[in-house]
Order: sequence, then structure tokens, then C-alpha cells
Amino acid sequence: DCSTLKPSHTRSSKASRWRAGKALGTLDGIPVSIKDLYGVRGFPVFAGSPKRLPSAWERQGPVVTAVTGQMSVVMGKTHTVEFAYGGLGVNPHWGAPVNPWDAKEHRAPGGSSSGAGVSLNEGSALVALGSDTGGSVRVPAALTGCVGLKTTYGRWPLDGIVPLSPSLDTAGILTRTVADAAFAFTAIEARLEGQPLTSIVYPTVTPRPVNSLRLAVTKNYFWDRCSPDIAKIVEVISKGAAQSWQMVNRGKTMVEDKFEFGFAVDWMRKDLRICAETGKAIGAALPNRVDHESIIAEPPAVAPVPPRG
Repeated sequence: DCSTLKPSHTRSSKASRWRAGKALGTLDGIPVSIKDLYGVRGFPVFAGSPKRLPSAWERQGPVVTAVTGQMSVVMGKTHTVEFAYGGLGVNPHWGAPVNPWDAKEHRAPGGSSSGAGVSLNEGSALVALGSDTGGSVRVPAALTGCVGLKTTYGRWPLDGIVPLSPSLDTAGILTRTVADAAFAFTAIEARLEGQPLTSIVYPTVTPRPVNSLRLAVTKNYFWDRCSPDIAKIVEVISKGAAQSWQMVNRGKTMVEDKFEFGFAVDWMRKDLRICAETGKAIGAALPNRVDHESIIAEPPAVAPVPPRG
């Protein structure tokens, strides 16, 4: 799943500090995979396209620097849907990573961070950097049984990441457990904010009783155009889950609810915005690229994000 290209740069100064017993960060030695939208020093960027993007796209941004600056081990770049535009995880140029939950059939891993969850399950990484515009961290996390954390828009900088929809893009992480997600998020956030190691407070994750949760099953919108066979399978699973839920929670039932029409309208508006901004972003980045034959040398400036607060 991860590319086998080796970074050309060295980390001699960091390695010498490590040998001297000086801590470089709490991600020191942690294997990390990075989605092939991120610029990583010494690695090419394809963004899921068949042709390598210009070297300007390989400039490393703050999020990757926050990870590599702690002497984490970059295991490689992971697959992405072409220019991150898609949720299944398929790619006509590079193929789709195999969802590790089925050893017999090649099942979709979810996208667009299609290799992120796979890298965690196959054991090549403990933390995976992804990006999320309309679900590209959350979908592969769900399909591969991992934990996906989409950060709030504007919380982490987007510099050094190939854009899809600049007003919706966010950087994010995937991990195997909630505790790992809390740990990795805190470690990266602290480095982005310039906190000294001695001042970082890591959250304690405690299990939450299942009977304190409330689950809802939608009855409209998502089912309006769903294939009958898919709908039937999900219905059977939902009924089985509801029975188990009642047993665990002393007779409590799942809540069936309908999404208001306004939700559907907002969702469609978001899709339209992504389509419009994707065309604009790729057009600005690669205006001369026709059938993948020619590309320009410089990426566009990243759209400013709102200040934290």
C-alpha cells in the first residue's frame, strides 16, 4: 500500500540528538503513512494521477513537518483517489488498495484516503495522515474499521497539501484506536502551536458505557436512490443490531428518524461547491494539462483559513 520510494534527504542532526538521549517529540519512532496529496521532502507527489506533479508540490507543509520533526518514521505515501475526488477508494491509474477485512475478495477501502486505513490494518503504520473534504477521512475509517478524525476547518494549515475544495478541505488523521487518535492529535497540535514537550497534556481516554448512547437509523434521503439489494442487506443488519441493542440496553430501542428537507438541500449545496471549487483548483494548478500530457510548474496559493478562536 505504501510506496517504496526512499526519501533522498537525511536526518543526521535529529539522529544525533536521539542518540544523545534528547527527546524530539512524543511521535519519536512511531511509523506514519502519508496520503499522496501531501508534500513530503524526498517523495514525489502524484495526487492519484498517472503523472508526477511538479517539484513545487513536493514542498513540505506545517502538518507533515509537525510529524517528521518529532523523528517519526515515514513508512511511505498511501493511495488516494485521483485528486481526492471520490469516496469509494478506486483509482483507474493506480488501482484500489485491498480492504484487509476480506482476504478472498477485493473490496473497496473507502476514499479518498484509500490507503490510509489499509496501512493501519496491514501493520505498516500506527498513524495515517489523510485529508477530508466530504468524508475522505471518515469513510475509509468506517470501511476499514479504524478511527478517523476530521479536524475543524481552519484548525490545521493546508499548506503543502494538493487542494480539492479550499473552502472545505481539512487535514486529518486515522488511527487504530480512539486513544491513539487522541495521542496523535495532541502531539501534532502541540508541535503546530510550538508548545514545549514539558507543557503538553495528553488526554485520558476512558471507555463510555454503551447504554449511555443513543443510536438513530435514517428512514429517508439516503435510501431514496439506494439499490434494492443494498437496502435489503442494510435492513437485515439494522434489525439484527436493534435486537442486540435491546438486549444490551434493557429493552431500549434504536430511534428511527427522518432528515429534514433542509439537510438534503445543505448536502447538495456542499456537493455543488466541491464540484465548482475542484474544477477551479485543478484548473489553476494544471491549466495546460490535457489528457495528462502537460503540467505547469507552480501550485496556486492556498486559500487563507479563519483564525483559531
